[in-house]
Amino acid sequence: MDIPLEDSNTSEESNTEGVATKRSKNTGSQSGKKKRDKSKRAVSWRHSSRSRRLIANARERSRIHIMSEAFDCLRRAVPCYSHDQKLSKLAILRLATSYISALAHLNHLYESESDSSLKLFADCVDECTRALQTEGRTKRKE
Repeated sequence: MDIPLEDSNTSEESNTEGVATKRSKNTGSQSGKKKRDKSKRAVSWRHSSRSRRLIANARERSRIHIMSEAFDCLRRAVPCYSHDQKLSKLAILRLATSYISALAHLNHLYESESDSSLKLFADCVDECTRALQTEGRTKRKE
């Protein structure tokens, strides 16, 4: 004995054997809505991901510009043979290291006031010169 079950979402149909089966009434409308919701979410996710990427790229560009300006200032602060010569960032750092070392050594000599200070200062200048020449050679090889 078959008892008809009525539900707001189901209806009863008889198949060829006379057995009642349940079928959902809302197969088209809700599944289409779910697909639209998923596609809207995918589009909004792509949009937000793209906007986050654009913001990150802008931040990175800004950071690179700030670093380049800092290296330009450092390049102007250390002595070099030619101001027209383009030094790599590594060369600028090496030259600045040698220059700071020479200045620190000179300061130490000034405080101790030894007679050999001119000779030691010449050694510091030679160290800076060697750093410049080394960087010049590596640039020419590249």
